[in-house]
Amino acid sequence: MKKNFDVIFLQEVFDFLKELKPKHSEKIIYNIRKSQTKNDPELFKKLSNEIWEFRTLYQGNHFDY
Repeated sequence: MKKNFDVIFLQEVFDFLKELKPKHSEKIIYNIRKSQTKNDPELFKKLSNEIWEFRTLYQGNHFDY
């Protein structure tokens, strides 16, 4: 499947993901990868020209990053 964009994770992202429960971090990474091939406004929203927001809802927890 063709990717629409690449994602580069900063060290802060890895630090954030390590603090979460494994299932939560897996869901976030899954949603990021999914958004690379599918435009889903529930997961991915453009805030400005260069800034995008990824959103994940998992087991009642909202994660915006």
